[in-house]
Amino acid sequence: MGAKAQQVTAAQVRAYRILASGLDRSAASVAGLGVLDLGVQDTGGWSVLALGNRLPADHGPVDVGTPGSSSDLALAWSLRGTPHVHRRSDLPVMAAAIWPRNSDDAKARLMGRGDALVGAGIDPLQALADAAGAFRSAVTTTMTKGEASTAVREAGPPEISAFCRACEVVHPMEQLFRLAALPGGVGAVPDTRPIELARLRPAVRLPKQHDGSDGLVDRYLDRYGCGSAAEIGAFLGTSAAAIAPDLPDTVRVTVDGHPGLSTDDHLSRIQEVDVDAARAVVRLLPPGDPLLSARDRSVLTDDTEQRKALWPHIGTPGAVLAGGRIVGAWRPKRSGKKLTVTVALWGRLTKVQRAELADEAVLAASLRGAVTGELAGA
Repeated sequence: MGAKAQQVTAAQVRAYRILASGLDRSAASVAGLGVLDLGVQDTGGWSVLALGNRLPADHGPVDVGTPGSSSDLALAWSLRGTPHVHRRSDLPVMAAAIWPRNSDDAKARLMGRGDALVGAGIDPLQALADAAGAFRSAVTTTMTKGEASTAVREAGPPEISAFCRACEVVHPMEQLFRLAALPGGVGAVPDTRPIELARLRPAVRLPKQHDGSDGLVDRYLDRYGCGSAAEIGAFLGTSAAAIAPDLPDTVRVTVDGHPGLSTDDHLSRIQEVDVDAARAVVRLLPPGDPLLSARDRSVLTDDTEQRKALWPHIGTPGAVLAGGRIVGAWRPKRSGKKLTVTVALWGRLTKVQRAELADEAVLAASLRGAVTGELAGA
């Protein structure tokens, strides 16, 4: 039998995550944003607010450059095949870190399509390598996603494509296409509709094998403090078995009874966290914000209906953070140069919190290019 699990509370873990992800605006510059160690998911262009929430309020929008520019940040399909803002210098390391360890890992990362490939007698890892190679040879200039899809289909073997009932055409399997882009040296152009893809500069080489030495699991624990192997694997886009070789020396923990893993160092940080400092933070968290992205969602709220409101099947809202917990959801509405933030609260806010939330609505508006921002519903 191993050592007895250490007990911590959800409130302590929330406080740790609020501060560890930089929501107290302790970073003076983009370079100081530790949240970029795993990247920041860009859901509907709202990464600008996720980043802005972690910088001084007067910092202004963060520059996420095109794939071929020289800016410090770039947008790429990385973890789980979803768009993330990364430090440009981190992209070669990220490409190797998300490259599957073996065929079973590739199957897990490809989700249902992985099973379909195996069922057809196709090695998922080889299919991913073929798709990444097709990206490298075919996407040599800026293309829309549709154009890139056609180019990759024509450049790659038929095994990487399938008939799509929704599109009524044969094209590369969606998750395979997304996971192959970064290893294939291709990133996404920010704020484009339809999505545009282009070659990354400096060039990202096709990984020869998985490289866990950069410590994505360690970076996860730095950001979130704890989690089960299955939760960490799901966040990184794979299975618990696939990340097992990359796990550091861990200790067992329970978060209000929910089992997970941590390290001695991270556990100490959770136990010693400044809960009052976290409670003082008031923010409008956008969809896909790092604080909302861990898979142990009961840490944020143990209320089933609240979780359904925060993570519906379609149309994910933002979340209202106050008093060290999620206290409601919010949705934006743009009308000309005005952005209205409508909140649905699950409890009462203090007068000070409401005033701070109104300021955050103004910030959200400015970061999305609106002239005025207004809070409604609070």
